Amino acid sequence: AIPGNVALFEVIDDYFKVIKFNAAFCEFLGYSRTELTAFFENNEIFDLMLPSYRKTIKNEMLRSLSLENRQ
Repeated sequence: AIPGNVALFEVIDDYFKVIKFNAAFCEFLGYSRTELTAFFENNEIFDLMLPSYRKTIKNEMLRSLSLENRQ
């Protein structure tokens, strides 16, 4: 088991698709595994955030990934 609130995702063409998450992540968000599985079929991780933060956080994560790939 993975400790803490963890969600794994893959990035395809700037889309952050959640592919796996643990029970602590469900508990932290207050949703069941079934609810989150259904949610992530058509939504990315940023859709859980307040709309006013989505673009900024996504751009920062993309920038961070870009920097990692240069090293």
